[in-house]
Amino acid sequence: MTAGVYAVRNTLNGMAYIGSSLNIEQRLQAHRSNLRRGAGCNRQLSTAWQAVGEERFEFVILETTVEDDWILTTAEQKWLDTYADRSYNLLSEARRALHVNHTMERVAIDLDKEDRRLIRIIGKSRGMSTIADVVRFALRETAQQIVDRDQRKAARRERSRASRGEQQS
Repeated sequence: MTAGVYAVRNTLNGMAYIGSSLNIEQRLQAHRSNLRRGAGCNRQLSTAWQAVGEERFEFVILETTVEDDWILTTAEQKWLDTYADRSYNLLSEARRALHVNHTMERVAIDLDKEDRRLIRIIGKSRGMSTIADVVRFALRETAQQIVDRDQRKAARRERSRASRGEQQS
């Protein structure tokens, strides 16, 4: 069982359906079976499959990940962005069953392991379901801390000026 991002790719024109799964092998088998029966869940992909034939498609694992919805969603988004101009996907935003958010702003950032750990901690502790929500929260918190710090500095400067003025009098 491999978690990650996959593509069902048309070898004639480079178009691809991008998806992610906690079990890629099982998911690709389901896609192949559904497409062969004419029951594919994506009409554009099914139409192309019927038009050019199964032999013109390849099933490719684009990236493997750990079994984590946040990481999987981020990886899928990266590949959706890569294939943006040649995709059968109906949506341009990655979404997982646990946190569907069709209006989520796309967040394109390179995250290391520690970043992903911190995002999971913040998200779980605040009841947030998308990476965009966590980033938005972190930006607001950081901005507020900067404003508060600047206000404290300004107040100290003002007190310092005031005390210097009293000493000179």
